[in-house]
Amino acid sequence: MRVPYNWLQDYLSETLPPPAELADMLTLAGLEVESIERAGTKIEQVVAAQVKEIKLHPEANHLLVVQVDAGPLGCKQVITSAQNLRPGLKVPLAFPGASLASGEIIEATRFRGLQSDGMLCSASELGFTETDDKQSHGILVLPDTTTLGANVADVLDLGDIVLDLDITPNRADCLSLIGVAREVAAAMGIKLVLPPARVPNDYCIKTPLDISIADPDLCWRYIGAVISNISITSSPTWLKRRLSAAGMRPINSIVDITNYVMLETGQPLHAFDYNKLAQRKIIVRRARPQEVLVTLDGIKRELTEEMLVIADSETAQALAGIMGGLASEITTTTNTVFLESACFASTNIRRTARSLGMHTEASFRYERIVDPEGALFATQRALTLLQELGVGEIKAICDVYPQPILPQEITLNTCRVRKLIGAPVENEFIKKALERLQLSVVPANTDTLKVTIPTFRSDLKQEADLVEEVARLYGFDRIPAAPLMGKIQVGKKPLELKVEQMIKSRLQSCGLDEVQTYSFVNPQSIAKMNLAPSHNNECPIPLLFPLSEEQSVLRTTLTPSLLEVAAINQRRKARSINIFEINRVYLPKKLPLTELPNMPRHLAVVLAGNAGEKSWHNLPPQNDFYRLKGIMETVVDQLGVSGKFVPITLTYYHPGRQAGFEVADHIVATFGELHPNVAEAFGLTDRVYTLELDLSQILPHINLTQRYQSLPRFPGIERDLALIVPESVASAAVMEVIINAAGPYLADIMLFDVYQGAPVPTGYKSLAYSLVFRASDHTLAEEEVSPYMTAILQQAEEKLGASIRH
Repeated sequence: MRVPYNWLQDYLSETLPPPAELADMLTLAGLEVESIERAGTKIEQVVAAQVKEIKLHPEANHLLVVQVDAGPLGCKQVITSAQNLRPGLKVPLAFPGASLASGEIIEATRFRGLQSDGMLCSASELGFTETDDKQSHGILVLPDTTTLGANVADVLDLGDIVLDLDITPNRADCLSLIGVAREVAAAMGIKLVLPPARVPNDYCIKTPLDISIADPDLCWRYIGAVISNISITSSPTWLKRRLSAAGMRPINSIVDITNYVMLETGQPLHAFDYNKLAQRKIIVRRARPQEVLVTLDGIKRELTEEMLVIADSETAQALAGIMGGLASEITTTTNTVFLESACFASTNIRRTARSLGMHTEASFRYERIVDPEGALFATQRALTLLQELGVGEIKAICDVYPQPILPQEITLNTCRVRKLIGAPVENEFIKKALERLQLSVVPANTDTLKVTIPTFRSDLKQEADLVEEVARLYGFDRIPAAPLMGKIQVGKKPLELKVEQMIKSRLQSCGLDEVQTYSFVNPQSIAKMNLAPSHNNECPIPLLFPLSEEQSVLRTTLTPSLLEVAAINQRRKARSINIFEINRVYLPKKLPLTELPNMPRHLAVVLAGNAGEKSWHNLPPQNDFYRLKGIMETVVDQLGVSGKFVPITLTYYHPGRQAGFEVADHIVATFGELHPNVAEAFGLTDRVYTLELDLSQILPHINLTQRYQSLPRFPGIERDLALIVPESVASAAVMEVIINAAGPYLADIMLFDVYQGAPVPTGYKSLAYSLVFRASDHTLAEEEVSPYMTAILQQAEEKLGASIRH
């Protein structure tokens, strides 16, 4: 926020310190000053002169030969084409060698044979815009009281120093000159001087207006004033100068007053052409379905039912807190104005401004909460200026305040203040410091104060906030440095983080690269997965205000995001894709949301192309289903999770090339070869293999206890066993029967062959296993193992219908 130094001085009872000292003071008080500028510093050798004589140029009808008197600097002849001059006017005269706001240097020159000793200056050439229709392209006219020969930069105060403040979002009260002055007064221990606002309150009673608030949850207070006999003129120089220094463009007397009061008080105002309001009514309501409003910038806005508008009896006339409508714009023919000063819900204004992509000075302040108690003062201040400038007559004021907001009271313990600040702050200083900030303080007992918070300080909500205010005025630089005290505790990683780091390390050792993708995804990516109708991934959570369609929903699965990454890499000729990601997915319990969704962490893996990089001595193998299965086995073995692989039938996997991993009767992971149609939808070539594991479901089954055993001291006995079983019997079921029947000496079992074909009967398959028997205290004899082999054959025949293959 730009704060002109001389303007700020108007609100303080004593002289301000030099700008550099003031900047340091404000920064230490929490209002960071980013820069200090001096407006108009480029303007040199431009003085006040009076027009004495005007003649037409003898060689050019569009040029005038003007004789001007610069007082002690003498009379000069100037050639100009400006048509708004007449004898007696006082105007800016730039001598040869003068420097203007744009950096242009003026030189003496000749026009059609006549000498011009300088140039008469317009408003824009001096650094601010003059918008009076009569002078918009003419020479700037100076006040009649201006001394001839005086430096124009001093006359117009164009050299004012401007402090550029970075106001934090919680300090909405400092988005005004008065708010900043309040902070300066508190820091210096001087009085705040408020500007005059002399309009009597009894206007509110005499002539009530037809104003209604249909949605009081979005509009807390609405004040309207009717001003008649409006004179739309150019604002006085001092007002335009202040607006320009604060970074705003002067428009006309009415608009400039509303902008001036907004900068002064922080309360946005808006002026309507009163005669353009149907039935002279004002209704503050939500927009109707498919309602349209053309705003002052000429853009047609399509409104939603969540947006707040200012309407007359027929249609919307303004977008509340953001911008007025073109239909009720102030023009040169306006003779009666309706002036609005209101307080709207900040969250609604923020949503509307963001949804429509509109960010104005008014919305900037409303989004940070405007003081409802300051709306009336701002109205009175604006009407006072209207009266002082003689541009209108007050006819009526109406204040609609359905539920007045009461000041909050906070109990402050002074001992707590000293403890938190770490300095010996006296009770009396605490009380006076808070009072300097215009807070009402009443002692409750020796160490307790009852502090009433005015509505303009919406950031003060608890005791700690008041402690910070005391610390600001005490001076952070005065607080003594002290070492931190307390018990040192060693941090401990939660199990979830430890497991994730273990998995990442193991996958990286398997040759996989970790990627990170956005939680916001394109709903079309999920649709490409060809999910089953009952799958909860078909119901992603939509964002209310997405940045784009590509990031409009929260993901319910990691796989589409990784497939997009794989497709990008394949388009860039990557032959080896081995990637994984561990991140959250968002599963709604129901839509629309009434409670937070489930947010489990998942592991996803995508393999395509080569299993590694090619080298001069080795061609890497191709990724396949069994490498993906091996990765799954590696992860669960590392975590000590017991489970089994089971067949599944998911539509986005290739039929017959997919499997699930089951733990405690729940499928916690699925993996397999991606269906060709799905791969094509993502623009992928070759075969693609994906895995997705729900880490939250396996956490209760993780066993990270390390168990060690000594190396075997005695040799084992190896036996090969080939069984013919029905084709539908899984190898895991056969291994379970063997393990249960093999007794205590079975040390290892491994499937080493699967065969179908003659002489194995049709509908059957041959599974061959290698068994190792070993005892820890002696060398096994043949007769010790044979009974267990017999038991294995009997159990396999009884439970699986198996027979031995000879």
